[in-house]
Amino acid sequence: MIVLAFSLLSVSLSRQDNALKELSGAEEIAIEAEQVNFVRSLLEENTDFIVGELLLAEALTCESSPGNAKQRINQALAAYFEEMLKGVGGIEIEFAEASQEFLNRNSSLVVKRLGPACKIKYTFHGGLLRNQPVLADVRGERVVQQFKIPAGYSQEREAWLHV
Repeated sequence: MIVLAFSLLSVSLSRQDNALKELSGAEEIAIEAEQVNFVRSLLEENTDFIVGELLLAEALTCESSPGNAKQRINQALAAYFEEMLKGVGGIEIEFAEASQEFLNRNSSLVVKRLGPACKIKYTFHGGLLRNQPVLADVRGERVVQQFKIPAGYSQEREAWLHV
């Protein structure tokens, strides 16, 4: 009886140990998923911030040609994406295509001066067929999420000019 009791205790402890290992593994994956999600969100928010701030700067002067303003925005985005290729806290980022040339080909910028106001709109149209988004895999060891600037992404800013 004592041997049987020890055998059952041993089996029970072994199962608990396996359950703890599985739980620990699941916890590690959940933490990694949160880290990957944070980096993907960081990419999204910083992309919006870069576009928005540069649009506002352009709207406040309303002096640049649309082509020059678009180039400045796309240059800043391409530089940011290039910097992010280094990764963040062990999370790797791999862009399918995010060069300045790609962004220039697949985006547009419209400037409208309406009296004392300047309205400016940046659009990432994704090409003639609207099928070329900016894509990146945000990758941990076991978790991958996708960052995307979809075709149709746009931001608009308006500013009153000092006349």
